[in-house]
Amino acid sequence: MLFVDYKTWFADDILVKADRASMGHGLEGRSPFLDYRLFALCAGMPAQYKRTFRQGKVILRQTAKSLLPAFVLARPKRGFNAPVSSWLCNEWRDVAEAAFSPASVVTGGLEPQTVAKLWEEHTLGRRNHGFQLFALLMYLLWHKKF
Repeated sequence: MLFVDYKTWFADDILVKADRASMGHGLEGRSPFLDYRLFALCAGMPAQYKRTFRQGKVILRQTAKSLLPAFVLARPKRGFNAPVSSWLCNEWRDVAEAAFSPASVVTGGLEPQTVAKLWEEHTLGRRNHGFQLFALLMYLLWHKKF
């Protein structure tokens, strides 16, 4: 699994995002755990040093135990996602409102009431439907163009 991640996800996804985000702010980003010597060492380690049934990064957590407080080591993993919820309510609001109009939604083969409910809940802050609405927006824009 590590090899597949190394060959696909790292190079084609997460490292690209980190590179673009750092360059966009004039920062030099570093990925110290991708040093080829460390990577080779970890690739050769038995799986039980890397992850247990309940927890990943086992050897890293054990190594950092004397350096970091316990609450830091116990934190769950957090993702690195685009702020689509914010985009929909701010920079892309006009585009989204046009795309989510009843006529546009019907032309795209969707149910206007359902999309309107998602949009209303999202814009009023009742629920975060950002990723669903973003997917719908991309579909509707694609449908309109093609």
